[in-house]
Amino acid sequence: MIQKGIVNCFSKEIIKSICDEIGKDVFDILIDKFSDVSKKEQTAIVLRYVDRYGIVKETFIGVVHVLDIYSLTLKVAIDFVFAGNNLSMAQLQLVVVAVAKKHDDVEEFFEQLTLVVTMVSGSYMRKDMIREIKKERVEAEIAISDTETRRGLNQEISLARTGDTRWGLHYRTLVSLMNLFAEVVEVLNYVKDEGSSLSNCNQAKGILSNFKTLDFLFLLHLMLEILGLADTLSKHLQK
Repeated sequence: MIQKGIVNCFSKEIIKSICDEIGKDVFDILIDKFSDVSKKEQTAIVLRYVDRYGIVKETFIGVVHVLDIYSLTLKVAIDFVFAGNNLSMAQLQLVVVAVAKKHDDVEEFFEQLTLVVTMVSGSYMRKDMIREIKKERVEAEIAISDTETRRGLNQEISLARTGDTRWGLHYRTLVSLMNLFAEVVEVLNYVKDEGSSLSNCNQAKGILSNFKTLDFLFLLHLMLEILGLADTLSKHLQK
């Protein structure tokens, strides 16, 4: 009993040092199922991360008994291990955006994206402007048979807000910006000419200038492609 207690203490100290090394940085989680000598189903949990020297590490942090390998059961097992080691499930959601933002141009792109959303959706009047402009454009395209009219189409009428970390929110923002690009430009032109303050006018002017650069347009399409693939993969995994 004393030997088991000492081994347990060693285990806790080692896992604590691993978690301290990860800190608030991002990591992957690897899960594998196996049967022990008593034929009970067990789940081994391993963390993969990059340390401060740039070395990729894979460290085993625990075994949890499970009744089956359905996703909900595995989630409960992960929650149990995370709770016991001060790890946050939210960190798993941060990986795509956090890694992308390691690139200075991409980080600046997302900052610009947040500024666009704040500027365009900063008042009910601007939101109403987008709805009206979108409505007029769709009606004009339908009149010349340039737009399909099946149920569920043409429903994008607001610019989705970004999130600081979650790639899913960034993806929705990019999709809505692409769908409402013409309307956003028109609203920004209005703010540039008729803004309530000089600061708003200058911000709108700066955003419009940025929209015309190759860097912004390239990153818009690139991040839309990358986050779109992540979204498709996520949906398949959830199934």
